Amino acid sequence: FAAAMLRIPPISPMTRWRLPTVATRAVAAVAALEFAAASVSTSVPLQRRVAPHDEAQESGVAHKTAYFGELRIGTPPQLFSVVFDTGSGNLLVPATDCNNEACTAHRRFNQSLSSSFQEVRCDGRPTRRGDPAPSDEVAITFGTGEVWGRCANDFICLGSVCAKGSFIAASYESASPFGAFHFDGVLGLSLPTMAQGHTFSLVGRMGETLGLKHSLFSVFMSDSDHETSEITFGRIKDSHLASEVFWEDVARDSGLWEVRVLDVHVGGTPQSLCSSDCFAAVDTGTSALAGPSAGIQDMTKGLD
Repeated sequence: FAAAMLRIPPISPMTRWRLPTVATRAVAAVAALEFAAASVSTSVPLQRRVAPHDEAQESGVAHKTAYFGELRIGTPPQLFSVVFDTGSGNLLVPATDCNNEACTAHRRFNQSLSSSFQEVRCDGRPTRRGDPAPSDEVAITFGTGEVWGRCANDFICLGSVCAKGSFIAASYESASPFGAFHFDGVLGLSLPTMAQGHTFSLVGRMGETLGLKHSLFSVFMSDSDHETSEITFGRIKDSHLASEVFWEDVARDSGLWEVRVLDVHVGGTPQSLCSSDCFAAVDTGTSALAGPSAGIQDMTKGLD
């Protein structure tokens, strides 16, 4: 679920985007938004699925890994499994009027069953009393596939934390790749500029509506069946750390959690792959290390 890539200046004297970095016992990524908050934290367990890679012969990649967990939408709550994806900006789930195979293979949101459901404009502009019901839709491209849908607002619950937020109820999902997914939808956790609007961005609303102890989230991804992968909102769990956390500024304003790369080391030896500026996006929705062909080929030679 990656998009494009790009030093975000301080948003205000009290707010700055930074990305913490830490060595971990398993694969881990942590993304954070730093300013004062309230008093709670919540964790969502993540399931790990390993699937064959469709382009394995061409790419040399034999499998891809997905980590996904559950959230609830509406009143009463409807349960969905989603990828928590720092490479996109919106929450997206199938709707009951999406009848193609990619949607019917998954749980679909039924707006008629939620007493707190409200349709909203897809450009993020608020609706006012007396305005006609919004009729616009949005189309979003994800790598090899695409989604169309209308925009809605309802209660979204992550673990024990619930708040109103906007999302996309898909009326169409392309068969590839969505039909093959083990999860129902995607929860985008990029910087707010990648979302349809402020109310669509969970990261943008984190310090306003969720009542978290700290306005940050941390992701722990393990390749072991003997420990639980999870995403935690409101704090970083010390039990997942193998070193102290240190922080990197987000390097560019692409909307992604993008950091500057000085070089790549293989076996402790620098590869001199970054003669000019290099940047990398930390993307929890992508299971592979990707980069410019020449650089990846040079790095691969060092691994052989």
